[in-house]
Amino acid sequence: MFIKERWSPYVILALVILIAVILIVCETNRVSVISVDKLQLRFGESKIGTFEAAAIDNNRDSNYRLCVEKGGRSNYYDLTPNIYQVIGFTYGDGDYKVTLYRQEKQNQEKSNKVGEVTINTTISTTADADTVSPSKAETKKPKVGTSISYDAVWEMREYTHTNKKTIDYWINVPEGATSGMPIVIFLHGDGEMDRPKSVAKLRQVKYMRESKDYISIAPVGKNRDWTSDKVQQALKGLIDDCIEKYQIDTDRVYIWGFSRGSIGTWGMVERYGSFFKAAVPISCGSYNGSSVKAENFKGTKIYALAGSKEGRYIKQMRKIVDSIVKVGGSAKFETVAGQTHKTISKNFPYAEVIDDWLLKQ
Repeated sequence: MFIKERWSPYVILALVILIAVILIVCETNRVSVISVDKLQLRFGESKIGTFEAAAIDNNRDSNYRLCVEKGGRSNYYDLTPNIYQVIGFTYGDGDYKVTLYRQEKQNQEKSNKVGEVTINTTISTTADADTVSPSKAETKKPKVGTSISYDAVWEMREYTHTNKKTIDYWINVPEGATSGMPIVIFLHGDGEMDRPKSVAKLRQVKYMRESKDYISIAPVGKNRDWTSDKVQQALKGLIDDCIEKYQIDTDRVYIWGFSRGSIGTWGMVERYGSFFKAAVPISCGSYNGSSVKAENFKGTKIYALAGSKEGRYIKQMRKIVDSIVKVGGSAKFETVAGQTHKTISKNFPYAEVIDDWLLKQ
């Protein structure tokens, strides 16, 4: 009895160490890490249809963007250094090319490639410890989860990005909503800036609420700003957050906007490329007037509209659409007969443009 009591603490300690070793081994087998240059990808902890990415840099003020390419489509994600961020992707045959870019502080338009790796769409959740070569990663196609149902919601919420930018937004989750639905984002004009109740009363927002075919969000803008870096990063983060919460079909992310919101729509597609399947900018050009980086629009279908009496905007939008078509993008421009900037929202062909075109892309 004396011997048992004397050795019991050591037995307990040995058991604790054994359990810890087992947990570490299980964790090692559960998580696969791919590391190349400043880019680090992690598989196995995220939900099916995602992986985690981090830009490795001791300077937290560095600006990084991640590009995920497959089949001619590109999705872009802003990364905060040394913080893993969940990245969504769509299954399919073939490989994804993941590229990390570091943006110049003085010139945000200039980016330097600092890391690149090609991953199979069916990355395994099993790998050797810590860091493995991309070519040695085993593959196993993950199982698609069963459909999840969500309660109907219409309310205003708040989202705060890692860049400390906060955005209020209205969200509508229709009755009968399930995982795998599309999401539609609407950006309002100047008249509703800093006025959440006015945003909720907009015809465009009311129209989205009437549909049971998609989840919709209507962010509330501030200071007439939809195009600054922090605002666009926060908008993208907000959309990503909704995609994760409601398991949105990442191949059916749509955006549209009116007036100042049209400027924001051009800007978001220009910045994040084919993250958006289709976009409908209404009654305004880009933040550069009639100039955009047309190449960035090649993965997103564009249907631009303006009232037939909006001469200045017609000229701007036609020039943008022409530049996109010139580089091989899919874009078209039309006018709504007899409408001015003040009347087009009231007389807009919502069913024809949103239901019959946008949602069918």
